[in-house]
Amino acid sequence: MKIFKRRFLIFPLLLFATVFALFSCKEQPEEPKDDFIPVVRFAVTSDVHIRSYDTSKSPQDYQSHAILEHFCKSVYDYSESQPYNKLDAIFFVGDMTQTGYDDEFEDFFNIVNANTKDETLVRAILGNHEFRATRYDDGTNKDDRYSNTSVAATFEKYLAYGEYEEADAHLLVGDYHCIILNMDRYSDYVKFTPQRLAWLEKRLKIASAEDPTGEKPIFVFHHVPAAGTVNGLTSGGDTALRKVLDKFPQVVDFSGHSHYSLTNPRSIWQEEFTAINTGGLAYLSISLLKDGATTTVKAVDNNGAWEKTNSESEIRNGGLYYFVEIDASHKIRLVMYNLYTDSVEKIISIGNVTEKSIGSFEDRKAASETPAFAAGTQISPTFIGKNRAILSIPQASCADGVASYRVELYHGEELLQTTYRLSCNYLGAAMPSSISAPLEDLSPATAYTVKVFPVSDWNKEGAPIEYSFTTAGADDLRPDVFSIQFQTDGHATDAVTRQALDAYNSPSISYDGTIGKNVASMSGENSYAFAPMYDTYAAITNGFTLEAYLYLDMYSTSTLYPIGHMQNGGFGLEVKNGELRFLVYSGNKAYESAKAFMRYGEWVHVVGRYDGETISLYMNGEKVSETQATSAEWTLPTVGARYLVIGGDATHQSYVGASFSRCKVAATALYSTALTDAEIRTLDQANKYTETKKSCQKALGKIFLLSEKGSRLT
Repeated sequence: MKIFKRRFLIFPLLLFATVFALFSCKEQPEEPKDDFIPVVRFAVTSDVHIRSYDTSKSPQDYQSHAILEHFCKSVYDYSESQPYNKLDAIFFVGDMTQTGYDDEFEDFFNIVNANTKDETLVRAILGNHEFRATRYDDGTNKDDRYSNTSVAATFEKYLAYGEYEEADAHLLVGDYHCIILNMDRYSDYVKFTPQRLAWLEKRLKIASAEDPTGEKPIFVFHHVPAAGTVNGLTSGGDTALRKVLDKFPQVVDFSGHSHYSLTNPRSIWQEEFTAINTGGLAYLSISLLKDGATTTVKAVDNNGAWEKTNSESEIRNGGLYYFVEIDASHKIRLVMYNLYTDSVEKIISIGNVTEKSIGSFEDRKAASETPAFAAGTQISPTFIGKNRAILSIPQASCADGVASYRVELYHGEELLQTTYRLSCNYLGAAMPSSISAPLEDLSPATAYTVKVFPVSDWNKEGAPIEYSFTTAGADDLRPDVFSIQFQTDGHATDAVTRQALDAYNSPSISYDGTIGKNVASMSGENSYAFAPMYDTYAAITNGFTLEAYLYLDMYSTSTLYPIGHMQNGGFGLEVKNGELRFLVYSGNKAYESAKAFMRYGEWVHVVGRYDGETISLYMNGEKVSETQATSAEWTLPTVGARYLVIGGDATHQSYVGASFSRCKVAATALYSTALTDAEIRTLDQANKYTETKKSCQKALGKIFLLSEKGSRLT
């Protein structure tokens, strides 16, 4: 049996200037306080998805390099603070890269090797993403990444960059057997060739023969779970692997791939053997009870929003991983560590593998708590308009975890709509104290009641809390989707959601007495970005109005983007060749626009309106252009660019925007309806009234000053 011996790559470590504040580390992680004394400790995670810096290969890094560096630091911060202060091994259970490009392999191993120590055994395992870049046709399957030639090429890269002597390996960590199994197939129920599974069974027999009592755990690591184990995975799990592992009750099996959060109690399965889901350090999959059935969704923000999609979510919310600690009596405990808080999240005792102390899913669900709101908990309004409202829901509690909330909207006794929100408990202790619940398609001046039911991770539903409110009247012209407010200290907030915007390169904000407003001066190198756009899309699907108050000092041959939410989709304002354009990306996969010549050297009230049939542009209250829309639907921007930028445009290559533009912005607002001509004129008159009011105040001031000096007034 070959025992792995770690070696270093000679590639230089890439340096990163930006370390995200979300992942800043504490110096002293929390120390578990009990009498458990480990003799072996290893860390295990998966699905890092390191991305290439080459934007032709990957739109952006999604912090993957910084997250991996933070992980490598945290494993030692914790380990070295404990009475048993060693870290014996680290295992990355597949999908170390996003696509399997050479530079991704190189970056992954450079970071790991530069940030781990000689005494720590480090092993990464192939996942399905590692096979994406290598595709060869063997003459049977065109462009097949799992043809024999493709698989061989992927394994060659894996061995070269990892400097491994063999792909699959039987290792010793302390006194415990650890078996590495790499996938080489990828159909619904088959991830390994029969030869690989035969090798695995042989190694398991060798390891189990050394301990006739069966109390000593044998650790197995591979990417895709065995069928019907963690998270109840059936479709996609390997059935033949399950048959092998079922023969060895002392096996503790680690897998990734599903991206399910470690906070989901189904992440630990214990029946014929013990299986543990490793979650991942990239995006997460969330289990949601919806319409009486469980479905898998992706979290798209940390406010409770989600989407049902098979595509990758842009938000990076995978911050939990396990330390596995074993004591001298072979008892196991899992120390769940939280990168968001840099502290221990919780400790789970597995005990001896022969005890099966965790129990089956059915038994654990039956014994689990029902979630409940604390006595006196109240829903509070964040915004109530005439057509939509946003409510703030305090978190309920449950020892087994609160997963989501079912939100019912009533008019009298009639149930009008049901929506669902995530609790964001995948953040562990960093989860917000409340989540938001937007309500759409409301009627003006109408009384409503909301009932909110908490739902546990075991899909148990608790008693609801209620809140009643009345929407604003039909004449309410407040922005109900977004409305920026500038503070002279440089901060900007959204008046609708009350959330702060992200400032890039510190835009200058000052008071402009000519219009009586705080104004942001964009230099062409800075911006404000509003990220929580996912919750707005349901409100503006069938039409919307974009309002801005802009000042451009001079004509420019460059294309300017005062307001942008565009990247292969979306909408925004563009100034090109002297023309102001209101752009909307239609369902026909093209930008369509209404345009007119821009006025320079003065403040201009600009409104863009989309009603599903026409695209209209207004300047200073008057319609100056209108274009027929070729599609009743507009297309969302590409994943990674779903945020609104003030002073530039969105891009999927960063979170701060691009195409920064020199301009002044006094207002930017978004409405959930296509406002009428009369309503747009009213908005314009409100701005003009402000200017007139300021002029009158100045004039009166001069009169009073002259009067005080004894001047004769005529």
